[in-house]
Amino acid sequence: MRGDEPAGRLQFVPVKTEEQQAALMLMGGRQQLMTRRTQLSNAIRGYAAEFGLITAKGLDKLEPLLARIAQDEACQRWRARCLRCTAGSMRGCRST
Repeated sequence: MRGDEPAGRLQFVPVKTEEQQAALMLMGGRQQLMTRRTQLSNAIRGYAAEFGLITAKGLDKLEPLLARIAQDEACQRWRARCLRCTAGSMRGCRST
């Protein structure tokens, strides 16, 4: 809004083409997936830390942690199942 325009005045924007709208939808969906992936990786690291399985931040550090979770005998079965379920969700969010 410019300084000489009254407050509350509507400003109209050009209508987006189908291609523009599709690109915006694609970017929005990608951003949501990246956010969810980050949330899941943080949750996995936090849950694993509760059982003494510690790893550094970073998606490249997550796969070795998931392998340790899958093989760790210290985790009781029901706890390990919860971690494996969350890990399975994370694997479904991998970027290609």
